[in-house]
Amino acid sequence: MRMEYWGQRQSPLRMARKDTFTLEEWAHLAKQARYDPEILAGLLDIGPRQLCRYTRELFNTSPREWLDERRLADAAFLLQTNDLIKGIAFDLGFKTVSHFSHKFKEHYGVSPKEYKEQVERFRKYYDQH
Repeated sequence: MRMEYWGQRQSPLRMARKDTFTLEEWAHLAKQARYDPEILAGLLDIGPRQLCRYTRELFNTSPREWLDERRLADAAFLLQTNDLIKGIAFDLGFKTVSHFSHKFKEHYGVSPKEYKEQVERFRKYYDQH
């Protein structure tokens, strides 16, 4: 049985058990699924209800909430690079930059631009000391 996502052919992971993956592997799977619960369930070869049980047990949240948090954590990491905010937003699957900015600020309390500026200020400070 083969599954196809974004034009790539991939093998499902054959009824994965939640405890067989490390946190890093879960994060990688989230990226591979483009932060979409249905695709993640497909990659794991489980149903949406089973995915919900897994994320509730492992992360104490729903698949959608966990994937949204993962995506924003990945955004914060990528904002520490010199990449453009617009490119990061689209790479992470946000349909518009304004939606990305709204979600980022809602989660972190600062806009992506402010976050990027803070990172740069900290870098300059630590480079001098």
